[in-house]
Amino acid sequence: MAIINALNVKIDLVNDRKDDIMFISKILSKKTFQNNIQLAYDLFDTLCVSTNEKSLIIKKILLELTDKKTGYPNREQVLLKVIELAGDDDNADSLYIKSKAYSWLKVKYNDLAIEYLRKYLNKGVSEYAINRTLGVKIPYSNKVFLHLSEVYCELGDKLIISREYENALDAYNNMLKNDSMSKFRFGRQISYLKIADTYRRMNDLDKAIFTLENASYPNDCIDDDSTISKNYIVNEFNSSISNALNDYKIKKEQGYVFRPRKKKE
Repeated sequence: MAIINALNVKIDLVNDRKDDIMFISKILSKKTFQNNIQLAYDLFDTLCVSTNEKSLIIKKILLELTDKKTGYPNREQVLLKVIELAGDDDNADSLYIKSKAYSWLKVKYNDLAIEYLRKYLNKGVSEYAINRTLGVKIPYSNKVFLHLSEVYCELGDKLIISREYENALDAYNNMLKNDSMSKFRFGRQISYLKIADTYRRMNDLDKAIFTLENASYPNDCIDDDSTISKNYIVNEFNSSISNALNDYKIKKEQGYVFRPRKKKE
């Protein structure tokens, strides 16, 4: 699996496995350990990118969570450890990384993902998360809107899984709103496509078509002096929207009806 390859952790880091596990368990049991939030973010990042520069503590955690059969850390156990490290739900930093971890877990955790995404949005943004995940060249106010756009996208996707389509529409419209305010518009076409797809699932192709027919990409959308970059992004937007619009029109002509699959137990 790609996620396992991304971890890229060969467990030949120490000579005495038992001593390492006792060491890390002792550290994590200390309530006064101030770096648990950062540790939770660092541990989560091992599932996103491959790096040989992990901290000693991260390496020891991964050692503890290694599957004996595969020789690699167990993805679900890593995410559950992230949640444990994040601590109480009393700050935005903790709520954000918990929401990300639950979102990356299996479908059985979907309700918890929705719960924590909503808790995070109600708490206020995590500056730690924003500064950690977005480029330094992006102005802070734009970072906030981009970040919120991503969170609302994640919430909408989880609500789709739960078939809460009206709530998903609300999330995707908030995604579009925040993306518009960012002036970078990275998720603009995705917002429109997800809104239209949600209407498809609701068997309202007229609204799906209306959404795409009224999709727009403002002239002030990109903080970039490169004309080539602007033209490429706008052309990509127009092409994606046009292709989806044609597909929905064909579906309507053919009498398409969405029939959801049975939910997994």
